[in-house]
Formats: sequence, C-alpha cells, structure tokens
Amino acid sequence: MKRFLYFVLIVLLCFSVCSCGFDVEEAIEISEGTEDEFSTESSEASDESSDESSEEQSEPFFDVTLDMVNLFTPFESADMHDKANDFIGFILEYYGYENEPLYSIYLDIKQNGYSDDVWIKHTGNSIHVWRSLYLDEAKSADNLKIISLGEKGGNKKTVLTFGGDISLADNYATIPYLNHKKGDIDYCISPEFSSIMREADVAMLNLENALSDRGTPMKHKLYTYVGKPENAEILKKIGVDYVSLANNHVFDYGEDAFFDTLDTLDKYGIDHSGAGRNANEAQKPFYYVINGRKIAYISATRAEKNILTPEATDIQSGVFRCYDNIRLLEVIEETKQSCDYVILLIHWGTEYSAKLEGVQKDTAHEYIDAGADLIVGTHAHQLQGIEFYKGKAIFYNLGNFWFNAKDIETGLLKLELDGDGNEEFYFIPGLQSGCKTKYLLGTEQGREILDNLASHEPEQIEISDDGKISHNTAN
Repeated sequence: MKRFLYFVLIVLLCFSVCSCGFDVEEAIEISEGTEDEFSTESSEASDESSDESSEEQSEPFFDVTLDMVNLFTPFESADMHDKANDFIGFILEYYGYENEPLYSIYLDIKQNGYSDDVWIKHTGNSIHVWRSLYLDEAKSADNLKIISLGEKGGNKKTVLTFGGDISLADNYATIPYLNHKKGDIDYCISPEFSSIMREADVAMLNLENALSDRGTPMKHKLYTYVGKPENAEILKKIGVDYVSLANNHVFDYGEDAFFDTLDTLDKYGIDHSGAGRNANEAQKPFYYVINGRKIAYISATRAEKNILTPEATDIQSGVFRCYDNIRLLEVIEETKQSCDYVILLIHWGTEYSAKLEGVQKDTAHEYIDAGADLIVGTHAHQLQGIEFYKGKAIFYNLGNFWFNAKDIETGLLKLELDGDGNEEFYFIPGLQSGCKTKYLLGTEQGREILDNLASHEPEQIEISDDGKISHNTAN
C-alpha cells in the first residue's frame, strides 16, 4: 500500500501540471525526493514479486489527503490536495473503483520515468482528455466536442479531412449553378468526396461568404459574397463538420450579417473558429476529443493585401488576424499545453500562384516551433507545395474546393492518426471546373494532378497512386 501511495503522489503532481502550470519534471523530482517519507521499503520496492503486485492492486483506494498535505506546500494552494484527490477519485469512479489502470501507470513511471504517453498507453485517454472529462468541459465550454473516448490497447484510426475554399454565396457562381441543377449537390460535388468527408471523424472546409438575409456590401471592396442562411444545409449534406472563418469574405456584408453567420452555423451544428464577436471568441481554438486524444483547430488570416476585413478586438467583432505574429504564436503555445495535437488553419498566399511568399515559409516554421503539429493553408485558389519541417507537415494551400467556375486542380487532404499517434497523409485529387468538383483518384488526370502537386516548391514529397504522401528526404 505504501508503494501505491507513492504512485498516487506522482499522479497528483502530474495533474497539478494541468491545474497550476507546475512543471512535470520538477513535480517528478519532488516526488522522488519525498519517496522515503512514504516508504521504509524503498530499496525493496522494485524487487517485489508479481504476486505481491497483484495483491497490492486489489487493495481499496482510500483518502490520502491528510497524509500528503505537507507535500503540497510547493504549490502554495491550500485546496490543491483536495482537488488532486478528487481527480484521482474521478478516474477511479470512471473505472468502477478498479485501480488497475492507475496502478499500471504507476509501474510504468517507476520503471521508465514520467511521460504524458503513459496515460493513453494504459487508459486509452490522454492526460488532456482526462482533465477535460474531470472539468466537464463538454458542458461548460462551447468550443469542445467529445466524439469518442479511447480504450486501453485501442488502435482505432482517427481520420481528419481538409479542403480548400467553398462558396455558398447566392450572388456568385456555385449556388446559382446548383439552383440550375435543381439543388442536386451530387451533380456539383462528386459523391466520392462527400462520402470521404462523411466517413471522417472531422471534415474541414474554408467558408468564403456570409450567411444572412441582412446587411449591405462592404464599401470599397470589389468582391463581396453572401448566401441565404439555409445554404448551410449543403455543408451538412456533403459531410462537413467544421469550417474556418478566418478569411477575407466572412465579414463582406457587415456586422449584422456576420453575427447571423455565426448563429446560422451554430444552428446547423457546424463547428467553427477564427472569427467572433470579440478577440477572445475569434482566437479560441475549437477542440475535439477523438479516440482518447484532444485535437485543436486554430484558425487565423493574413490574406488581404488591402486590409478591409475588421480584426476582432476586446470591443470589436471580426477575424483573428496574424499579420503581427505575436498573438498567434502565443495562442499556439497556450493551446499545445492543453491538448495532444494542434492544427493551424491559415488564410494566406498569393492568389492563383503556386509560388510561396517568403512570409509563408518563415512564419510556418515559427508556428511549428511554437507547437503546431500540422499547418493547412487556404486562400490562393490553387494548390501550393507541401513541406516537412522538423517532422511536421505544412500544406501551404489547398486551393478551391467548390468556389467558382474556373478550371482549378484541387482535392481533399486526408490525415490518418493511429493509436500511437503516427501520421499518414493522403491527397485525393480532383478538378474544379464549370462549378463542378470532380473526384479523380485512380485516373490519368488525377495522376497528373498529384505529380503537379509534388512538383510545387519546396519539392520535398512524393505521392503514390493511392494518394499517400511521403517525405522525399533526398531533397
């Protein structure tokens, strides 16, 4: 039982990282330094037989708060021991007071040292997921959804898809064409693409218009787009779960129409980030818990050369701008501390050009250094190149998905994460032409699109016939 006390101490200290910002390594050092206070058998602890371990695991959990209170003085929080003890009790209650998963974590830490990986390894859920469950964030926060929790030893793949710009504007090309085809979206977007998005855990597109019956076009802006609120139903039909709003068209018809857009997306159950009623709302990531991992979507924009779309501030609605990189880097760093995988969606680049701007390449590396695990760009209305930096993927631009009548090479990016967090990327080629987006995987034209994508700077990748992307380390 004394060894179990030591285990509980480690878990409590680890949880304090999430509650107080306390450093994990420091916490482990404190716990190691105080082990002798709890065990007169520390020299024999690692040599106990499996029979003794089994017997120890069967012992009931009990309140250790009073025994540990003195060890919590470094936290300078009188009630920290109560909160930590509640957290342990929460996990035990989740498992029906079977302490085997927690005991396995203890043994792993004892043998290998602390790592956040021990939580998902022995419970199927990361420490960030456990914290979200404990705090009941799915009910208390409006920017988190639990899709699926994990199971110990589970190896179910997490599938995320990403596409470029979509227009649902009644005053532009796509919706009038859809109306001409009697509202049959399958005629406009190949059903194969919709099927891929519906089967994904989360499917993303960049929404390039307001959804409202109100408002007037923004002054001094050449192109302004608005669609009826009910056009949001199209997103549901094709399987879209999340849209990025940090772009140069979401505010085209003014603040009232912008507010209608936010409300409409909420009404139809389409998640979003990157724009809001104030800076706090615009800068908030959207989180998903999928197969025991907490995944964040951050959305920001630096697309406009002539800046007209308002930036969200403490008192002004608008988008999350990142011309000045400081705040976005802070958001990435903060987000990484509370989740397992950070996705940055950024609106940037030169329209209708595969050539990268210097700021794209420079800041992409900064974003990854700050904690982004994946970067996906939009705005250029055409595909741009793919780079791997420090093992992290940068998809500089996914171009148009279904935006206008131009002939544009396009497609869907698919990410598969296995139970160990290993990544596999696929690009499913397509062609936007005449307000239709055609699925082309397995065709000669699709192969040509994959070759063109691989040839865009920085020319680091190869793509197989099934769309699988690999890093060409020779370049």
